[in-house]
Amino acid sequence: MTEISTSPVTVSLTAAPLSLDAAFQAVLRPGCGGTALFVGTTRTPNEGNHVEELEYEAYAEVALPELERVGQAALTRHGLGAAYLAHRVGAVPAGEASVIVAASAPHRAEAFAGCRELIDELKLTVPIWKKEHWDGGGRWVGIPVPDDDFEPDPDVLDPSGGPAVEEVRHDRA
Repeated sequence: MTEISTSPVTVSLTAAPLSLDAAFQAVLRPGCGGTALFVGTTRTPNEGNHVEELEYEAYAEVALPELERVGQAALTRHGLGAAYLAHRVGAVPAGEASVIVAASAPHRAEAFAGCRELIDELKLTVPIWKKEHWDGGGRWVGIPVPDDDFEPDPDVLDPSGGPAVEEVRHDRA
């Protein structure tokens, strides 16, 4: 027998591999005829480098409530039955899933629109940073590289110094 989640929004930060089945099961609802899933994977090559892995860091105390906010907003805006947002932290080898979002709705158009909003807003607002690693190097992605005259403000959070997250899961009805 298939278990159906009763929580409309499920969010997760984890070092463990992500599961498409878990995403699908979390958004499965009898009244929803459309389900859309998006999977973001570590790709290689990127910008001429053979990427071995991506390393993700998250500020969990802020990231989890923000994931919840993104899910709730999409739920309301698109009339979704359920939303799922899961992101890996730590090392994610090439070819493995880094992020999975899913949305279910009574009809496919709303499910697609909701799923798109989930990934776009997650990427835009959730404090998760990534570093590409390749043979002989690496770089933080999306973080400006300071010039030689740059002096960092010690009161500003250093993205590379965020807390390590083993596994955190947040479900809310």
